[in-house]
Amino acid sequence: MKVLKEFEIILKSFTWTGVIFPSVEAKKRKTKVFDKLKIILKSLSETAFVSFTVFTIFQGINGRVESAISFKVTTITLNTLLLILRLSVLRDKKRILKTLVRLQGFGNRREKGIPFPFQKYSLLACGICILFPVSLIAGTAIQILINLDEYLPMMYIDAHNMTTHSKFFYGFFLVLHSIAYVIHYLMFPGMVMILLSFVYLFFIKSFYQQLESIQFRLLQNFSRQEVSRALMAFSLAKKIHRDIEETFSFKTFLAYVQTFGNILQVVCMITTDYLSEEKTMQILFSFTIFFWTIGGFVLLTICGTQVAKIEVIVKDIRQEVISKNYGKKPEGQNELACLNLYDACSSLELRFTAWGMFEVDKKLFLTISGVLVTYGVLFATEVARV
Repeated sequence: MKVLKEFEIILKSFTWTGVIFPSVEAKKRKTKVFDKLKIILKSLSETAFVSFTVFTIFQGINGRVESAISFKVTTITLNTLLLILRLSVLRDKKRILKTLVRLQGFGNRREKGIPFPFQKYSLLACGICILFPVSLIAGTAIQILINLDEYLPMMYIDAHNMTTHSKFFYGFFLVLHSIAYVIHYLMFPGMVMILLSFVYLFFIKSFYQQLESIQFRLLQNFSRQEVSRALMAFSLAKKIHRDIEETFSFKTFLAYVQTFGNILQVVCMITTDYLSEEKTMQILFSFTIFFWTIGGFVLLTICGTQVAKIEVIVKDIRQEVISKNYGKKPEGQNELACLNLYDACSSLELRFTAWGMFEVDKKLFLTISGVLVTYGVLFATEVARV
């Protein structure tokens, strides 16, 4: 299956997070042994990350690192959400590819290219989503290796009676754990946010340009043929929108719930004085999680909100085209054509939702901000009392 270059970059970037999509390029002839080896490596990689996600949940429940109950609960909840999100993406890999292929066919209906550098922005977004966690991993690894004697007691490991080789082994294990956790906690949800945002934005830009072309043709030459073309475009847009909703709405819901949970975890981390022995690490983790979460939330919400532009141009078509041509009868059927077009424009509602729970629009900025401030303050107050 062939998808657009923009989405191909995003899907290939998912490989870094342990989610490997089927090849989106034309298949070359390969040996059966190579194909089997490739399938085995893919399965091992995906299974390893799923296992690590399950391990983080059990580590939160039975971990030996001391932390407040509130911090444990938020951590376990977030890791459970990430496990559900990962399993959802793994389950729907083929479905996601099919939706992207249909989206490509829908985009090809536009008469000229979209005046928006999708490929450059997808490359930039994926680069940030990969390189920033990599730099964080490098900094964390250096911090651990330099101060290994301080970090081993935090894991209830006695570093005084250990040999240099044993210290190196445990230090290497801590670095590997940090790498896997950053990929699991930051990189993977970030890639999901990028995929959702670009799917929404590409659909909106493609359909908006088609609507501009439809509006121009109907104003220049209002006929049954042009109205029929417009109705076909509306029908196809509804099908593509339904495919997007069925494939991605649950993942959007999980992404927003995770946003809420991440902010509460930052509040809990500060109020419970988690990692109090390492103030630098505490500040680094708090600010990283906060700004990474807010960045993903803003990106997804802004891209989903752009669908309001479609409602505006559809309203313009309904008012300008129909008011200009209603009553004129050069073909004897214009009134019926106008009524059909009016009905199609009135019934066209293409809002993106989070699993049907709420719509992705600008109101989310105020709603979630208000909820976070209210519950964040209450949560911080109760945690401080405990």
